[in-house]
Amino acid sequence: MPKITLYADANYCGKCVTLTSSCNSLGNYGYGMNDCVSSIKVEGGTWIVYQHVDYAGACQTVKCGNYPTWNAWGGANDQMSSVKLVE
Repeated sequence: MPKITLYADANYCGKCVTLTSSCNSLGNYGYGMNDCVSSIKVEGGTWIVYQHVDYAGACQTVKCGNYPTWNAWGGANDQMSSVKLVE
């Protein structure tokens, strides 16, 4: 089952949201996580994380694993706005 958890702070701290499907804007749907993600846990699936809403801008692919800081997945701190499940 696909599952990704996004955390506002490094080392899986602070506010978080868990997704099981794509999200075109982390600012929508009550997530309130637009441009504030600093760490990620992927428990299933392959995901592409994007700098801008609607799957635009710089992107990185993340697979099952833990990414305690933004540089662990090759992104930029507090600059994630959408997430797409690819498998």
